[in-house]
Amino acid sequence: MSTKKRPNIEFPFIQPWFATYHEGCMGVIAKNNPASDNWFFNKAILLCTRPKILFADSGSSAKVNVYGPHTGAIPFLQNVWLQANFLRNCVKEVIQTMLEQGYYIRFSGVDDYYVEGKSWYKKKHFSHDGMICGVDNDTKEYIIAAYDSQWVFRAFRTPQAGFVKGYKSIIDNGGTATLNAAKCLDVPVELNISEIKEGLISYLNATSEPNEKDEVFGAAVIPYVIEYLNRLKSGEIPHERIDKRIFRLIWEHKNCMLARLKAVENHCGLSNEASMAYSPIVKTADNIRFAYMKHCAKQNDGLLEQIKDKLLEMTETEVGLLQAFCERI
Repeated sequence: MSTKKRPNIEFPFIQPWFATYHEGCMGVIAKNNPASDNWFFNKAILLCTRPKILFADSGSSAKVNVYGPHTGAIPFLQNVWLQANFLRNCVKEVIQTMLEQGYYIRFSGVDDYYVEGKSWYKKKHFSHDGMICGVDNDTKEYIIAAYDSQWVFRAFRTPQAGFVKGYKSIIDNGGTATLNAAKCLDVPVELNISEIKEGLISYLNATSEPNEKDEVFGAAVIPYVIEYLNRLKSGEIPHERIDKRIFRLIWEHKNCMLARLKAVENHCGLSNEASMAYSPIVKTADNIRFAYMKHCAKQNDGLLEQIKDKLLEMTETEVGLLQAFCERI
């Protein structure tokens, strides 16, 4: 048997446009394509929520998300899926081989309890996901991208032994684990002005009534977020069930929107009037998410009223700016 040392590998962790909920890993991989921003500018326009999930007082499903940029939709990602339950005794070898062949590895079905640095490490057993970005065989660690103990999506090191134990814990208790080897292809993506305009108009004109899938899109999502805050204040949604991620996603959406406006202005030879006017919206969204995090920590209902006021004002301003922008392109 060969005793040749396997190489250490570390792929770049590039901050994605959307790191909230379940699409951060895919976004990191996509960033390896220099033209990937254009794809997100073309596609990632509509906010989306499902009121039945938003108002539920339990579960880890996305309360508010961006419609479109999910893993299977990106044409320049190459994906190979493995049902990892069959790899119980060779999972480290498979991971090493995938990395050596240039693949990031998105995983699901690994018990956070055993994975040092993860959200629920040594706190509770929880089947969770993330992505392996590299391996250090000298220190016997993986470099993974995931939510850390502070619920921040970032890259950090974790012992291989704990990761494998977390993987085996789930499958030994009847759960399912998967490994998704994924790499970014160098496929050109052009900025599509007509698609962006169509998406912005849909964002502005979306109906407030849920469709047959209980989905609401665009700016019409915001009144539902306001109602979510109302239910938090009334106690209908218990404070211990609060979702800390909602306003980070909204801030990410505004940040991407600003970059989109700048890209369109540059492409069309327009002045930077729209992007300059939109910049304060990003700042307001950032202030809102920090105020919300303070409420999450201290349950200050006065902050909820301030958030509601700022959110309504921000949305009204945004709608007016985007309507004017659509008339220019």
